[in-house]
Amino acid sequence: MKRVSILFTLLLISTTILFGQVPKEKREKIKQLKIAFITEKMQLTPEEAEKFWPVYNAFEQKRHELKKAYRQNVKKILNLQSKEQIDIDKYNDKQIEQVMEMHLQMQEKQLQLDKEYYQALKQILPVKKIFLLHQAEKEFKKKMLRDIKNHNGK
Repeated sequence: MKRVSILFTLLLISTTILFGQVPKEKREKIKQLKIAFITEKMQLTPEEAEKFWPVYNAFEQKRHELKKAYRQNVKKILNLQSKEQIDIDKYNDKQIEQVMEMHLQMQEKQLQLDKEYYQALKQILPVKKIFLLHQAEKEFKKKMLRDIKNHNGK
């Protein structure tokens, strides 16, 4: 049970860390930084960028909608208020199991979306640049988390 509690808590934190409580103007700034970072790391030509960004943005929107629906469903199952802290001891096994099942379903949908995205990207970019995209996204996320940690530590 303790292991499930830890997993559950980490799961909720990871889904909301970047966009859950970030004001709109900060989200826009982060988005612009991400675009510049990815463009540079992938070394996109103007022609590639013209084809790439609409596909990327469409799939990012789908990812966002998937995660948003997940968060809303978790709040509904656990009867959470908007900024309420999670106290795992308040919930029964049935509620936790529902959330875990929902998480697995979301991961399956995310995997299917990633497969579709990969196939769409292969039509417009060399495979090496798709690989660079994945590296750039991971690197950007690490950089943002590092910046948040450093900013909060000061």
